[in-house]
Amino acid sequence: MHETLNLKTSLGDLTSDQTLLAKNINVKAAEGDVVLNGCQGEVLKGTVEFGNITLQQLDASVDLQTEEGNVTVSPVKSFIYSTALL
Repeated sequence: MHETLNLKTSLGDLTSDQTLLAKNINVKAAEGDVVLNGCQGEVLKGTVEFGNITLQQLDASVDLQTEEGNVTVSPVKSFIYSTALL
């Protein structure tokens, strides 16, 4: 498992069909949607200015922020750490 995985885009969607494995996963998008179909680690931090965040098969604590957009999380595998949606 990797220590840290950083994903960033300025314009456009960020999509992963594979499970992301890392202790810390950082996702940042200025304009566009983030769709992750599997995340496993300790902490997932995501910031999207204009767009939606969709997470499926989540197994990590989360810190998610969006200026304008929706956050959808389903289903959650387990709550190992404290989880907060901001």
